[in-house]
Amino acid sequence: MDGLMLSSLVGEWQQFVGCRIDKIHQPSQRELVLTVRGREGTKRLLLSAHRRFFRAHQLREQRPSNPQDPPLFCQLARKRIEGGRITRICQQGLDRILELYIESRNELGDQATFVLILELMGKHSNLILCEADVSGRPTKIVDSIVRVTPDMSRVRTVLPGGDYTLPPNQHKVTLANLSPADVEQLEWGGPSQVLAKQLPRLVAGIGPTTAEEVLFRAGQPRVQEPAGASTVGVAAGASSAGDAVGAFTAGVAAAFVAELKALWRGMQEGAGEATLGLDGLGRPLAAAPYPLLHCAAYNTYPSFDAALEAYYLELAVQTETGQLHRELKRQLELALDRLRAKETKLRRELAKGEDYDSYRLYGELLTAYADQVERGSDSVNLPNFYDEERLVNIPLNPAKTAIQNGQEYFRQAGKRKRAQALVQDELESVRQDTLYLENCLFIVQNATHSEAESLQEELVEQSFLKARDRKRKGNGKRETKPKGEQPLQFESSAGFRLLVGKNNKQNDWLTFHKSQPHDTWLHVKDQPGSHVIIVTQGREVPQETLEEAAMLAAYYSKGRDSSNVAVDYTEVRFVWQPNKARPGFALYKNQRTLFVTPDRNVIKRLEAQANPSAPK
Repeated sequence: MDGLMLSSLVGEWQQFVGCRIDKIHQPSQRELVLTVRGREGTKRLLLSAHRRFFRAHQLREQRPSNPQDPPLFCQLARKRIEGGRITRICQQGLDRILELYIESRNELGDQATFVLILELMGKHSNLILCEADVSGRPTKIVDSIVRVTPDMSRVRTVLPGGDYTLPPNQHKVTLANLSPADVEQLEWGGPSQVLAKQLPRLVAGIGPTTAEEVLFRAGQPRVQEPAGASTVGVAAGASSAGDAVGAFTAGVAAAFVAELKALWRGMQEGAGEATLGLDGLGRPLAAAPYPLLHCAAYNTYPSFDAALEAYYLELAVQTETGQLHRELKRQLELALDRLRAKETKLRRELAKGEDYDSYRLYGELLTAYADQVERGSDSVNLPNFYDEERLVNIPLNPAKTAIQNGQEYFRQAGKRKRAQALVQDELESVRQDTLYLENCLFIVQNATHSEAESLQEELVEQSFLKARDRKRKGNGKRETKPKGEQPLQFESSAGFRLLVGKNNKQNDWLTFHKSQPHDTWLHVKDQPGSHVIIVTQGREVPQETLEEAAMLAAYYSKGRDSSNVAVDYTEVRFVWQPNKARPGFALYKNQRTLFVTPDRNVIKRLEAQANPSAPK
């Protein structure tokens, strides 16, 4: 989020001026949540100084955690501003500095003004609570989420009791004073993405996303989408050119400045619409208070605040996992390593036992030519009557006769042959266990906390994890097992209900208990993934529905970010589970194969058709 985008957010947040701060939570080290109450009801505002995901927006879709022992900054914020009223929300010029002015009571009980300052500065982001002077400007620092000592920065310290100063001025050109001549000085000989990283160092208030969007609107080409990217829903005017462009000429500079100022005027006037930019596979790239035409596609939102929340909600699902997820992933990877080591050992034994035929041959030759073998010899050469009488060297035990040596070779041949069958069975078991754990590893990467807990229970039942005592409640009773969640439900364009299992047990239940024999079953080929069921109710399934269901099977599989994913489909009656198979494992026949590229836009449309009240 750059300065221009922050100014749009500040405009939207004027609705919170006059609201009372009811509660303050600090769900993580660098995040603060204000629960405010006003004429529009209760809202939750997130102020995040995260080193990577620094941002500010409302929380509509999620409820943040509330640690039992609040950090010191949260305690001070509660003491100073909880119960206070927001009197002003503003921004320092076009800098990425958001200020919330709050009227409250100081330590003596007198009326006072405090300023909550969110500095959105990348890894240097911070959230600072200050007292304000009589003119309303922040002065003394009460505390900050990140304390900056002199050892950490020689330029600017941020410590309780110190004076608040603004971050150093970077002396950039303001939008009002920007001219084509300023832009012409930049050296540029490549695609727009290269220049988009240079322009924010020159112009105040813009970031790479805004720079790239303005360059696109000014007619500059972009690097072509990677192979396999979808062409469905391409934004109007999107260019597919990937060639490098020439020098930054006066005409190009003038077009860039004109488009940038036009974009800024439109944002000030409230024109345009907030969007979430997507790549060719429907993955979020950026949120903006204007249409992101340079992206392959985009979704519109009623406000920039809502687009920001949607972007970071999706980003959190992709990048952040809890302690349980990390621990499960670690345990699964260890179990897989052990299985792979076991497989290597079994294959060595299999190779070692493949010579049982040679031992049988030795026994037959020693029995047939016993009279030609001298007792006490440690080896003998005998003609092989199976191979043109070629001589075979046979090691002997000098203490035994030829017949006794032959009988020993027969015994060893039988033992090794029986061992071969056992090793083959064990190898097949290891292969099935490896597939099962790889599927579990895929599930945990996309699981909610409750789904991860269910998977943990399943792994204990399957003896891959050791059982642990559940946490006890206050009455001394063991905590009950979390209730299983329902499968995902979608609706195809033709009105067919589509069901998707979210874990191994759901896959088994959907395929072998919930579905009917003539329903259609789909699964990604040769990869971990969910079982997908098309509920046919005796109807013929059209090709469009098959492709949409295959899209779901590919999306909810390890091939989510791949192109041309192979998906097998057949009727449920042709799917079965072998005896003693791990949960989620199935065999099938009479299948056909579709090739699809997962597209998040299609997935969201299918979900919206099944649940019209869901946000689009």
